[in-house]
Amino acid sequence: MTLFGGLPPSVLPMLVAVRMKVDMPKTADRKLLRVVNYLIQLAAGEGSAGTVVPFSTLTGSSMPVCATDTFEYEALETLWADVKSESATHYQRAAGFRTLAALSKSSLTSDPDDLTLVSALMAAVATTLDRCEVAKRRKLPFIGTNKKTRELDRRQALERVAAQRVALAAARVGLPGFVLSSKIAPRAFGGVNSPDSLCARHAMAVAALAARDMPGMYVDQLAQLVTNSLEIYRTTGSLTGAELAAEIAAAAQPGVPAPLRPTKELYQEKSLNLTDAWARVYLARGCGAVVHSGVGNVGPFWEMLIVLACSDKSTIVALEAIKALAGASYPTTAAVATLGSNTVAAARRPPLLPDENAEVDARVKFSMAWQLLLAHAEDDAPGAPQAAVAAQAAPSAPAASNRQFTISRSQRASQESAALRRLASLGHSAGSINMCGSSNTLFSAIVSRLLLCLSQMSHAASCSATRAVAVLAESRAHAIAAARTPADRAAVMGDLEVQQLMGLLEERMLAIASDTGFSAHQREKALEALLWFTQLPLRKGYDPLLSSQQALQWMSLGGGTVSHVVRAVFADPWPEDPMAAFMLAIGRRLLSVPSAAGYLLGCASAVVSAAPSRVRQEQLHALWDVCLRANNASIKLAGLQAALAVMSAPTPAIAAPPSAAAPEVKALASREEAAMVAHARSAAWWLGENGNFGVGEYAWQPQPLPAELVQQLETADSCSQGRMATAAVAANPVLCMLIARLQRVMLTGLWEVRIAAAQALAKIAVRSGEPFRVQCYCILAAAAPGSILHRNHSNDSTSPRPNGSNSNAASQGGAALMQAATAAASVDSAAADPLGVAAVVGPALEVLDHVYAGELVVEQLLHKYGPKRSAWPKKLLKTLEKRNAALVGAICERVCYVPKEHFWPLGNAAKELITGKDEDSEARKKKKKQQKGTDEAAEIAADVTAADTATAGGSAADVEDEGQPVRRRYAGSSDEEESTT
Repeated sequence: MTLFGGLPPSVLPMLVAVRMKVDMPKTADRKLLRVVNYLIQLAAGEGSAGTVVPFSTLTGSSMPVCATDTFEYEALETLWADVKSESATHYQRAAGFRTLAALSKSSLTSDPDDLTLVSALMAAVATTLDRCEVAKRRKLPFIGTNKKTRELDRRQALERVAAQRVALAAARVGLPGFVLSSKIAPRAFGGVNSPDSLCARHAMAVAALAARDMPGMYVDQLAQLVTNSLEIYRTTGSLTGAELAAEIAAAAQPGVPAPLRPTKELYQEKSLNLTDAWARVYLARGCGAVVHSGVGNVGPFWEMLIVLACSDKSTIVALEAIKALAGASYPTTAAVATLGSNTVAAARRPPLLPDENAEVDARVKFSMAWQLLLAHAEDDAPGAPQAAVAAQAAPSAPAASNRQFTISRSQRASQESAALRRLASLGHSAGSINMCGSSNTLFSAIVSRLLLCLSQMSHAASCSATRAVAVLAESRAHAIAAARTPADRAAVMGDLEVQQLMGLLEERMLAIASDTGFSAHQREKALEALLWFTQLPLRKGYDPLLSSQQALQWMSLGGGTVSHVVRAVFADPWPEDPMAAFMLAIGRRLLSVPSAAGYLLGCASAVVSAAPSRVRQEQLHALWDVCLRANNASIKLAGLQAALAVMSAPTPAIAAPPSAAAPEVKALASREEAAMVAHARSAAWWLGENGNFGVGEYAWQPQPLPAELVQQLETADSCSQGRMATAAVAANPVLCMLIARLQRVMLTGLWEVRIAAAQALAKIAVRSGEPFRVQCYCILAAAAPGSILHRNHSNDSTSPRPNGSNSNAASQGGAALMQAATAAASVDSAAADPLGVAAVVGPALEVLDHVYAGELVVEQLLHKYGPKRSAWPKKLLKTLEKRNAALVGAICERVCYVPKEHFWPLGNAAKELITGKDEDSEARKKKKKQQKGTDEAAEIAADVTAADTATAGGSAADVEDEGQPVRRRYAGSSDEEESTT
């Protein structure tokens, strides 16, 4: 491990052989065996559950080879055979579960479709939990004083609890979420009251998944246990166990009756084991999911959430409860797949794109949570029982401390930075203290707890509190967005006290976002909170809490990603993950309030200007796509304008260092400049692909021009450039603006951006109708006249040359003529393609030339044969159809994709000729069909008449010749006709 940093899967057989020699029944070296089991787990898995992997999970482009890729299932089964063995000891079974969990997780990464190891782990965990539950139910209370029986009983209980803990831990590591919530969660409820705090933590974590997916089951299983835990809190003032209750009872002042300790049976069998802080965290998540689902009796769960948020001494528990009250969703590893990255990076990086379907449900949940919180805002905050208050006030009682964020005194000076002191100084102002302490309402208690966490001298505590404030602000923002009338909006905003308390939180978020002493991740959460605090859409006279210039300024400093030299003299941009998270927040805010697209996309452009190399192009495209999918024309225009702003943006300040800057500064600036050029090129590409959709202009869906303009164009002698421009502006002014901006970028931008702009113009020319197509054609032809000249020279070179008489003289001066021709060709090429876009413009112009030539040919043939399909020769119609298909194929190959079912490059007249029906042939077919029906009717009538005649003649013959059968007079008649006759 020290030399190579990791273990290849090929060492697994050797490690298994070593374990077999070391793991002897009586002479086993426990320390050596523990090391060997750890190495087997490391070689079998991919570094999960805290194990360090020998590569970066954030930058690694490919996963290393895993054990599941190297060995077969039968060979791997020996690694966890102790799980199924009845005679295995506890540490052997625990090692087998850990190895099986590592293999299961590794198999999900290497081959997600292969669920063999997942099924094996699920079966092993389910079997172990079922056996533990059966043993727990069959256990009888001990009666007597036999020490041997008591010791045996204790060992069996310890073994049962240990097996349950190991099985739940392995399930959390190696099983996916849907298997945990459906198969393991119903079996995990039996461990929430386990005497082992770690086992109870794992059980509460798995049960929280059931609360998210099956809230009814969660209510049925835990309602009584939660009620009993609340009763213990009212009696002892503590949720953390009987030990703390005993300390409170021992510290009670003389004359004050000590609270009764809960009995062991009540605490271990009929209430939750909440000694571990993370168990209470998972309890808060489960209670929040149940409360906002509205299934069953949610009263005890709401009360438990309030107690955890206001009275729990652990900061992480209180903040998690506050987020659950605000409607925060259950956290997932990777809610959305990360584009362009491997599975491990996608699981650890923030998602790039919001899930629109999930956002719809989240908005409803957040809105309902805020309204529920406002409905109980005036309720009294839960207070600690009198015995607990007296115990805390006593001199002998230990001071309440936050164990999760407690640091030693030697580290306190370094941890308490100047930024934390400045933030804590805001909490000591007289206004905030009086405002929070004047009332004892529930909302005031929640905000007071948040302010207390923000003022702690701990970066971890303040960062967690910032996240909780962002969730609270998001909840209110969704509720405001859902309000339809001004009265509803005023009701959602709350009374004056609520607004003042939220203003205090806004002040803290502004202080954190503007202070470079905090980390980039914490400042990003503060910016996200300010984004949700801003009331959108913006009204007149309202200044947003976060402007684009502020975002640009704050994101350019305090990132901690560059050296001290660059940081001191130039810039220190944020890393990629915080910026991706903030772009995701902008996307979610845009989905919530699409009418504020202009402001939000301006903030996104500021993020790009702050550090272009730290922003993914897919996120920008996703934001612009959200605008295009809106039904409002102004929102679509905002998306197009944002893309145009990025395409034609000037060089940002981070890409323009001073001329005498250090080499490190110039290296950073060159990297950011290249990234900004890439963003401009991608914006031009996006406009070419989505410009026609954004403005609603397609060649196969022509839009009529105004009647006055049509009359002017028809009465004019010739169509000048001015009249064409007037017609284009009148038809679609946004598309005209888009074409003009693309033309400007193609003339003034860098070469990469010019190429992308030329491609975008070619796509718009092909997909648009007139007069936009000819406008783009003129722009492209003027930008690269060399493509037309090259075709002319090529046509001239194919013409026959006259034979000269003096061939010898020509051969002697061939070298000089070749050099002169090469020099002239280079000069002509430079003059013919000054912008360097002929490689893109040439194929597009050639295709457009064929389109226009085909339209002229079709127009001439229409004058000759007329508009009726029947007048055209069939061979000519077939040729016309082939020419149309060839043009569509050439366009798709050289320029862009067009729908073959709707796009007709030869015009709508050709479409009618190719897909239309021949009226004369149809009339002839109809007349022939009618004639055939008439003939059949006449034949049937004749048959009926003949049958009647035959019937009459047959009767006379029967009279003359009795007993003779009547012969059929029509040899071709059927049995039915005979019976009818």
